[in-house]
Amino acid sequence: MRTFEDVWRDIQSTLRAGQHVKTLCQKVKNEIVEVNPDGIKVRSERTGAIRTVTKEDFEHVWATLSDLEEFHGLRSVNRIIGRRAIACAIMSRLPYVDGECVQGMVRLGIKR
Repeated sequence: MRTFEDVWRDIQSTLRAGQHVKTLCQKVKNEIVEVNPDGIKVRSERTGAIRTVTKEDFEHVWATLSDLEEFHGLRSVNRIIGRRAIACAIMSRLPYVDGECVQGMVRLGIKR
């Protein structure tokens, strides 16, 4: 199993300012504004709001995913409400994480 620090390095190396990431179910386009050691700043195309998905947010998603190996719905990561959908969408870009929308719910899983 990968450590979170490995996952964090992969997230940071995968993203570049100016790229777009769509949420898995709502398909809301988010522009990557900044990638820094503490988090990823994104701008929602729907609201125009800029928010930061922190390193700790991603760590929470990875810890949940590591424990469960797969989860359906965003309730599993309720601690980061307001950043859950985009955090899961970003994590699904990693080659060892599978993400999709199933019956209107986010499904995230570790690829085997």
